[in-house]
Amino acid sequence: MVGVHPGFPPLGRLPSPDAAARLLREAGFGEVTVDLQELPYLLPTPQDRWDDIEAGMEGAPLATLPPEVRRQRRGGLPLLTDATPARSGT
Repeated sequence: MVGVHPGFPPLGRLPSPDAAARLLREAGFGEVTVDLQELPYLLPTPQDRWDDIEAGMEGAPLATLPPEVRRQRRGGLPLLTDATPARSGT
């Protein structure tokens, strides 16, 4: 696909198992079975979350920014500069 830059896929495109099955059938898949699974999504620190954002679809728009702008955005997030949550009762 030289010269073609597809748009970013929308998050939440498949709101239900039925929608996923319908999309697969429309794409030509025959016997479609959809099984909804809940998987843990554990990110111990805000920095882990930021790394996850940058690596995934959410971070795709960030990748279009110049490196200096990305560093400024990353450094300007209070959530990432103060990653230690306050504890009550200690």
